[in-house]
Amino acid sequence: MALSDYVHMVFDGNGKPIETCKFKNGITLQPYKNWIYIHHAEMWKALKNPMFIEDTIAQFSSGTMTLGDVTIEAEPLKNANGMMFYALASHYEKDKPATYERFSGIVSYGWKNSIKFYLEKLGRLAEYDQFEWMESSTGDGKGGSIHSIDKLPKDFGDYKPIETITITDYNYDDLWQGISPEMLAEFHEFITRVAGEHSHEAYANLVKSADASFVNSGDAFFAKALGFKASKTKVKTKKKKQPLLMRSLSQKKRAKHQLKHK
Repeated sequence: MALSDYVHMVFDGNGKPIETCKFKNGITLQPYKNWIYIHHAEMWKALKNPMFIEDTIAQFSSGTMTLGDVTIEAEPLKNANGMMFYALASHYEKDKPATYERFSGIVSYGWKNSIKFYLEKLGRLAEYDQFEWMESSTGDGKGGSIHSIDKLPKDFGDYKPIETITITDYNYDDLWQGISPEMLAEFHEFITRVAGEHSHEAYANLVKSADASFVNSGDAFFAKALGFKASKTKVKTKKKKQPLLMRSLSQKKRAKHQLKHK
C-alpha cells in the first residue's frame, strides 16, 4: 500500500529512463519514498548484526556518501516530500581514458499537501505558516465522508480549534500530482549543478533532454509480480491518473455503493 504513495524517475549513464541502478561492483541503488536503499549481497553477508533485511546495507537521504568506488550525492526537494540524487563510479586504467558509471533520479511522495491545496483554493494560503493545522475525515451517515481542517494556535496544547473549515469539494483526484513540473525543474537545476562539479555537463544535458515521465512505485511492483509493463506518466500531463491500487479501490467502492442503492 505504501509503495502506491510514491513515484520515481531514474536515468542511466546515457540519460535513458530505467528501473534499476546497478553498478559493476554489485552495489544497487533503490530510490524509495524520500531516501535511497543501498544493496550489496556480499557486503550484507559480512555484517555481524545487519539492521536491514537481506542484501540491504544502508539507507541514505541527504548529503554525500562514498561507498567503495561509488559516490552518491543527494538533496531533499524544497517543496515536496522527496529527494534527488546523482551517483557516480569512476574507473581509471593506465594509458586509457577514464570511464564512468552514472545514475541520477528523483523520488517523491505523489500527493499534494492537501491542507495547503485547499487553503490556497480558499484564498487563505498566507495563514498556513501562522498556525497549526489538523485534517480529519468523518462519515456522513450516507456512505460518504465529510472532510475538514482544524485551525489551531501554534502552541495548541489541548485540542481546541480556533476554527473548523469544512471542505465541500474534497476530491482525491485533485490531490494526486506524481512529479510536478516544478519538481522536475528543481531536479534539472540539481543535476546541472552537481554533475557540473565533476565536469559531467554532457551527462546533465542528456538527462534534461530525456523523456520526463515518472512511474508509480506500487504500479512497478505489481507490473513486475504479474508480468506486465508498468505505465509511465509524463510530468507535463495535466490530468494524472492515480496509482493502479488506488483506482482499483475506488472502483470497488463505487461498485459496492451502486449495489447498495439498487
